[in-house]
This record gives sequence, structure tokens and C-alpha cells, in this order.
Amino acid sequence: MQKIRLRALFFTLFMLLMLNASAIADEINIKYVRFEEGSSFIELPQIEGLSDGEIQERINISIAEDSGYQGFKAIYDSLTVGDETGLQLKAEAQILDGFTDHGLLAIKMTAAGRIGPGRPGYRVTALMYDLLNGERVSAGDIFKDIDRASAALDERVQEYIEPEMSDYLTPDELYPIPMDNLLADETGITFYYDQSRFNTLSDRSGAINFHYEELMDLLDLDQGSVLTGLEAAMNIGEIQTAVETAASLGILPGLPIHINQKIEDVLLDFPPLYDSEAFPTGERYQLEDARFRGSWLITDGEYVTGILSHRLNFFGINTGRTSRQEAADTLGESQSSIVLDENAALSYNLSEGLLNGYLFGENVLYLNFDSNDVLRAIWLNQPV
Repeated sequence: MQKIRLRALFFTLFMLLMLNASAIADEINIKYVRFEEGSSFIELPQIEGLSDGEIQERINISIAEDSGYQGFKAIYDSLTVGDETGLQLKAEAQILDGFTDHGLLAIKMTAAGRIGPGRPGYRVTALMYDLLNGERVSAGDIFKDIDRASAALDERVQEYIEPEMSDYLTPDELYPIPMDNLLADETGITFYYDQSRFNTLSDRSGAINFHYEELMDLLDLDQGSVLTGLEAAMNIGEIQTAVETAASLGILPGLPIHINQKIEDVLLDFPPLYDSEAFPTGERYQLEDARFRGSWLITDGEYVTGILSHRLNFFGINTGRTSRQEAADTLGESQSSIVLDENAALSYNLSEGLLNGYLFGENVLYLNFDSNDVLRAIWLNQPV
């Protein structure tokens, strides 16, 4: 029931992000072929409802081939009853329909356990397909100049990612960024490493995420490109309505958790990057998943009670860019405003300045502005 509710919440958020989308996604269904036995399971996503049946068949065949599904199916069929490690092949698929006239099918295949000969492992395979022609989408379709993009991304990794790495990991593992295994979603692009190159502390293959705003100078946004409509899709128009809806649901764009989710379930799916740290309302965790760079979840020890981010585009309200006046023009005047001195800011992992609050449903959306009235953090909180 918890996973069903979570999918429903993020479907709602995805619809908010896709307000300018065409009707392609409404016509296509994603179904999952699933086999399960004991602790093992394998999943394969397939699409149905595409008007061109030949292209639909081509995409479905390609998904099976490009994901290595048949190999995983053979391993699954060979497992004996009671195998403690087993094989878990999880598929997550979505249609990005607001970025292009084509429609983009994005799939993340995560394999864990008996993924091949030797010791158990972990592998993520990222797949994207153009729904207009059925062709697989690669980095060359996303970026204007793939060589320039690769070099620029390595520089950004060195500047923004490497300083935040755990002392137990080796920075050299990050270079070059894996341009051959990337996945677009509603807020940005994630690059997935092979486990043999970059392995996290939880023994999973590592990844790096960049928001679209951090990549705009590198992306191919020309007419007819895969991301033709990205800039229009990012400008959803009714910002206040979108912010109010998402905040009321307890979700923030690009972060796959929600308020009131059991912390035990969250940490099972998203291992922490570090041990928990004290927070005035409980504890805070930073998670390994690349999408949580610059973001933390807050917990009372049993449930997620808040999400705090220093790196977020909240439907056009951007950390590091939006001014206090711009936020007020969009959302109206805040219902509360607290002055944060140096000590208070430090304890809340915020910037010295103002903390302005908006009540949406049962949740409070706090916007933290520094002494120059620039937004530095967004904190979605459920008061006790």
C-alpha cells in the first residue's frame, strides 16, 4: 500500500511538471511483465497504445535486448529454492512528454544480487527511446557537442561533486563521467557508473545528477531535438498552484520521497551517505542517491517529517537565484517570518537571514533567504 501511494504522489507531481505536454503520454500505457519467486523477482517494462504498432513493437523488442533481460531471465530460471542472495531486477519507466514533440520513454533497470558469474553485484542500465521513430536516445542526442559536454561535465564534477565525496571513496573513480549510461527525468539528467568504477559505501554502483538548469549551456535545444520543448516545459505558468499542490502532498520535484513515509522504508531503498546528524526537530539524513545532492530528509525517528534542500527548482522558485521579492510576487506574502542569527542558522543547516513560512494543507513551506535576500534553501516541514 505504501508503494502504491508513493507512485500516486509522484504521478501527481509528474503531471504538474508536464502541464504543457502534448497528448502522447495519455495514449500510451506502460505495463510490467513480472516473475517472482521467494526473494527473487525480475521485471520488464513494455509499452502499449502507441498509434504506430511497428514502432511500438520495435521499442519493446529493443527494451528486452538493450536491458540484457534474457540473460537475467536465464539466471532467474536457474536459481534454486532458498537461494539467500537471489536476483532482483527492478524496472522503473516513465514517458517524458513535455520536453519534445516526439515523447521520450525513459527506463531505469536496476539489477542486484546474482547479476552474473562471481560474487553478487549491482548494476543500473539506463535506457531512453524516441517514441516518434523508436530509436534509442543517447548522449549525442541530448548534448550539442558530446566531447565538449563530457569535458565540461568533468569540470563540474570536480567543482561540485568531488568536494562532497566521502573520505572513504576515491575521487579518481569519477572521471570520465559515464556518457554512455545516462537517464533524463522530469528535473534533470543522472549519469550511472559501472560498479567496478565507482562503488558507494552501501556497495551499489554510484551515480551523479545534474538539474537541467545546471546544463542549459550544453544541451541541444534546437527545433527537432530530443529536448526541443524543455525550456517551455520548465515554464509551467501556474507556479503558485503547482507549489501549493506539491507542498500539500509533502513532495518536492526530483526527490523520490514524501513526508509521512516510514523512515525505515526510505533508508531501505535509499541508503544514507553518512550517519544521521542532529536536527532541532529530530534527525537529518543525506542519502546516497545522486538526486539528493544538496538535500536532506528530516525524521522524528519513525516517519519523514521534512525535506530540506539547498539545490532545488521548485517550479521556477530556484535556490541560489530567486529573490525574496520574486518569491513574494509568485506566492504572496509569507504567513510567518523568522530572523535567523548565526547560531540558529547553523543548527537548522540554513543561511543566516530570514525564514519565511507558507502553510499549505498540513505542511509548512519555509523559504530561507540570506542577507542579500537570495533564496538559499527550501524546507518542507510537517509541524508536530
